[in-house]
Amino acid sequence: MALTRKQQDEFIAQIGPLAQAAAAKYGICASVCIAQAILESAWGASRLTREGHNYFGIKAARSGDPAVEMPTEEVIRGKRVKMTARFRKFTSRLACFDFYGRWISTSKHYVLAMGAADAPEVFVARLWQGGYSTSPTYPVDVMRIVTQFDLKRFDLPRKKKEG
Repeated sequence: MALTRKQQDEFIAQIGPLAQAAAAKYGICASVCIAQAILESAWGASRLTREGHNYFGIKAARSGDPAVEMPTEEVIRGKRVKMTARFRKFTSRLACFDFYGRWISTSKHYVLAMGAADAPEVFVARLWQGGYSTSPTYPVDVMRIVTQFDLKRFDLPRKKKEG
C-alpha cells in the first residue's frame, strides 16, 4: 500500500528529530540518516522494522547480539542473491537511531564518510564505498529521497574547529 504525501511527511516528522539527535551526538549527516531509514525500512512498514525496531537493515555482527533472522537480497558480484541473514534487534526506534550514529561514527569502514558529514552526496557515496550496502544504485537512491523530501533542512550546522 502506497503512503500518501501526508503520511510520508508524518513519518519524516517522527524520525527527523531522532536523526538530528544522532547527528548532534555523533557528527553524522541527518538528511542521509533519514533517507536511509525511509529506504531501508519501507517507511517504517518493513517486517524488520516492525519486529526488530531496525530502520537501517543493520546486521547482527556478533553471536550474542539480540537478533532476528529474516530473508534479504544482496548483490554479490553483480547478481542478486536471496538469503537469510541475522539482523540486529533493538528495543526501540530511539535505540536503533542511537546505535546507527555510534556505529557509523566509530567504524573504521566509514572514516572517510565521517570526513564528509556536511556534504550529503559525498557522505552517502563514502558510506556505500565503505560497504554499507551492496546495491549498486544505493547512493543515487538515497540522494533521490533527500532531494524529493528536502531532507537537508534537518542537517545541523557544523561546528568550526578552533585552531
